[in-house]
Amino acid sequence: MNKYMSLAEVSYYFLRQGGGFECGVACEAPIFKITTLNTTWHSPNPVSDGYIGINDVDKEIYVSWAGTRRVRSMIIDSMAIFT
Repeated sequence: MNKYMSLAEVSYYFLRQGGGFECGVACEAPIFKITTLNTTWHSPNPVSDGYIGINDVDKEIYVSWAGTRRVRSMIIDSMAIFT
């Protein structure tokens, strides 16, 4: 469980830092010693922060992004869910 919590935390760290390729203390979790960040994004409109990571050891690909934080985004997200 800690593995996946650490993976999710990183996208919120990008949010706090305003995007970019650094995840500071959030990337000190053991999973990031065997995970390569493939790409990151920070988009102000619509708000989206996240990354794609590749773990060759466990043969896993991680896609993680910060959750919805604006009413507009919540409406767009719900349209995708209910269509």
